[in-house]
Amino acid sequence: MKRQFVGMIALSAIFCFGSVSAATAIDKQKGWSFSFELMRVGVRGNDVHVGDVFHYTEKGETNGGADSVKYGMTYEPITTKMESGFTPRFDITYEADKGSFAVSAWFFNTSGSAGGYVDTPRWEMDGNGYVFFMNGVRMFDQSLVPTTDMREPSGFSPVVYSVGNKLSNFSLDLSVARKLSDGKNLSLDGTLGLKLGGLNNTRSEGQKLEAFIFHYFGPNKNFWNRIELRSKSEADTGLLVGPSFGLQSTAVFETTTITGSFNQAFLFGGADISGNWKDVDDIWLVAGSPLSGLYEPAGQVLYWEGNFPVNEKMRVNIPVTEFRISVKCDLNKKIALGTGAFVSVWQNAPLAPKWSVPGNWSAIQGTSWKLQRGTLSYYGWNGSLTYKF
Repeated sequence: MKRQFVGMIALSAIFCFGSVSAATAIDKQKGWSFSFELMRVGVRGNDVHVGDVFHYTEKGETNGGADSVKYGMTYEPITTKMESGFTPRFDITYEADKGSFAVSAWFFNTSGSAGGYVDTPRWEMDGNGYVFFMNGVRMFDQSLVPTTDMREPSGFSPVVYSVGNKLSNFSLDLSVARKLSDGKNLSLDGTLGLKLGGLNNTRSEGQKLEAFIFHYFGPNKNFWNRIELRSKSEADTGLLVGPSFGLQSTAVFETTTITGSFNQAFLFGGADISGNWKDVDDIWLVAGSPLSGLYEPAGQVLYWEGNFPVNEKMRVNIPVTEFRISVKCDLNKKIALGTGAFVSVWQNAPLAPKWSVPGNWSAIQGTSWKLQRGTLSYYGWNGSLTYKF
């Protein structure tokens, strides 16, 4: 991102200074201006480490009557990494002799997902020992041992997992600026204003597996259980409002205007926290012989569904710190093109809660919903078009 920003600034500077002779002098007439930016935005702070694919290996050997067993576990992280994307930003400004009034708005929607299929290979055995495998998915702070599936060579069910995370925000700033110093080519303004904003975050994590046991209900009457474990949750702030203040410096060189700004805001309001963890066991009697490998469902034996919801309201206070820099070149008295970069940091932001099973599947062992907060750092660069009325 840094290389892209430096490149955009350099190209803008070359274009601007190269067009000095063709463009008119910078328009210092007071009045309205409208700016449209197309921003390339990324965000950090919500790349959630949801769990891991685990691979257990155990190797036993016999050497001269002495037995040895070596075992170990490896993990592959499952992460919902937020994607970068394009989004618009709008600025409306009125310039007066001693200050200005401005409205600035932007929003960004992003998401991340992951999924896969985890299988376990068959045991390996020879005259000197064996190698045993067991692969599965660690999720909800719990390494879930795959269920018995006699149809599989390993005896363990494959695991199908899927995770997703969505994040959206919006920001609207209303501010007035007062000139603190005003030189020929350089000015410094102090700003006061009102900020409106909001955040929404959802997450979904789950896995599916099956249990299949031959002759469980009698000869060729087999047990089949389709199992699903899934959590879905959301944190939604709705509309947040709070004061803001900052500084803005502007430098003018011929037809080029360079502006840098700092803004600090505090958003106040509430957040609705909701979610549900669902455990499904869908048990069937299945007719069929293991010799033929053909099975036909003969009837549902039991449908068992457990739900563990969460619904809470919480007060929130989110400090929002933003830095912006822009380089604009006047094509004439009315139109300017430019580029720039920004960073917007949202601290103590409420995020979707997490379902956690740190011990046994009971509240006394810590099984519960865990509230989440984090710092979201939005960053990016842009190209802009400004029209002066």
